[in-house]
Amino acid sequence: MGSDEERTTKALKGRRILIIEDDKDLTLRLKELFESCGVRSVSVKRCVRGARQGGLDILLKRGDDFDLICVDIMLPWSERDLKECQVLQREWNQLLKEVAKLREKRASGDDLAEQRDRLNKLSQEIRARIDREAGIKMIQHWRQEMSKKAGGQWSPKAAILILTAHLKDESLAAGLAEFTRRTRWITKPAFQWQVLTAAAELLDDATQARGGNECH
Repeated sequence: MGSDEERTTKALKGRRILIIEDDKDLTLRLKELFESCGVRSVSVKRCVRGARQGGLDILLKRGDDFDLICVDIMLPWSERDLKECQVLQREWNQLLKEVAKLREKRASGDDLAEQRDRLNKLSQEIRARIDREAGIKMIQHWRQEMSKKAGGQWSPKAAILILTAHLKDESLAAGLAEFTRRTRWITKPAFQWQVLTAAAELLDDATQARGGNECH
């Protein structure tokens, strides 16, 4: 095992991690990934019904139990929206293949324009079914509620790892701007080492901030 892998495993070993995500397959992969590094426990909140509220509920009850919270920035408004998004995403993927074939055949601009219009319409339909700031609002609300209960003397123990499809949207960038301390975000799909490295660095920073006396 190389030195980078050793440092990553050491940082993650014995930690408690919470995953808030709507994608079942991604949730399973993340859970297995963290468990392979010897974390103490991985708790999962798969948000598909009232997504933002579902994640907030577990944060308010158990948020301080975790060392790291891994949260998807975008979550569907409901389980029905999630299923519809999955259907639309398959249609989107198929359409991308068709566009690639048209380009290979050097199709006319009109044909490509028609396909681009279809892609734009699909994108709008998908976006309408997603709470695009769910992760941000969830963490903000949690922090506000906990601080209020503690008379303003509370600060979160857990580091935050935010998963996002992209960072090009100005409104999302503005929402993320406040998350500068003990928070990082990575784009999906991310390689396994990117997730582990980001998580390990966050936890290492937390340990150093506490003077290196944190027990795993």
